[in-house]
Amino acid sequence: MSRTIQRRKFIRQTAAASAAIALSNIRAFASSKVNQVKVGIIGVGLRGQSHLDLLLRRDDVVVTAFADPDQNMLASALKMVKDAGKPQPAVFSNGNEDYLNLVKRDDVDAVVIATPWEWHIPQAIAAIKAGKIPGVEVCGAIKLQDCWDVVNASEAANIPVMILENVCYRRDILAVYNMVRKVIPDLQVMIRSSFSLTFNMPTNFPVFSVTLMVLTPLPPRLVIL
Repeated sequence: MSRTIQRRKFIRQTAAASAAIALSNIRAFASSKVNQVKVGIIGVGLRGQSHLDLLLRRDDVVVTAFADPDQNMLASALKMVKDAGKPQPAVFSNGNEDYLNLVKRDDVDAVVIATPWEWHIPQAIAAIKAGKIPGVEVCGAIKLQDCWDVVNASEAANIPVMILENVCYRRDILAVYNMVRKVIPDLQVMIRSSFSLTFNMPTNFPVFSVTLMVLTPLPPRLVIL
């Protein structure tokens, strides 16, 4: 067997084992039923407020704390909570590091991180070390080492990390993933994609197309999604 095939087999088996461990962690958390999930939000700018709007609509979620040094955005977020008739959350606004006090709170089960990109990984790791589940906005990691840092922290604490990117869970993206994982596990894959905004559509929904080229010993197979 060639070194290339051995390497592919190793990567595939390692990925499968990692996915199994992550899934078991999430199932373990889900098995402990709670009536309400207590959520803190780190970063209540416009993106954070979009998450807040959705959380405030749920009866099984209570927003318990905000962390953001921007007083204007905090005022806007607090007004949203008041208008929704929900209890006012604790506020941490004493500089950029005050989120560290938010993640220490006993009334926070999970945090939504919607801050500037360079803060995502430090804040996610701080949440993990404090025993909270982080939901991290894009882009999450900036450097490759960031990826390893958050993976290592998650595995050490046995706490899952949720990436808040809806594209990861779209049917066409999952279709490509499953094709590579289940149908053609030993083959090289080249993906060429494009992203464009079509503003004349009623919803301004982005049009995303993927060209998947499967490189095999036989003539290449081309799939357009």
